[in-house]
Amino acid sequence: MNVVLLRAGCPLATIWKEDRPRYYDALETSHSGDLSDWIVLLADRVRDSVREYRRAQDEAERARRS
Repeated sequence: MNVVLLRAGCPLATIWKEDRPRYYDALETSHSGDLSDWIVLLADRVRDSVREYRRAQDEAERARRS
């Protein structure tokens, strides 16, 4: 999954331990052809990654200015 995201220029999607039930449910649903839960989970995790990258970038910028 993450290799596909990286090849598309997207950040990684980290599935946290707390996400496992949601992950497994979305994966199971996807086998029937309904990808909506999988897409929402993936989008949520990519969004969180972007937020974390931005936070780290902001911290690095502040440190550089100090």
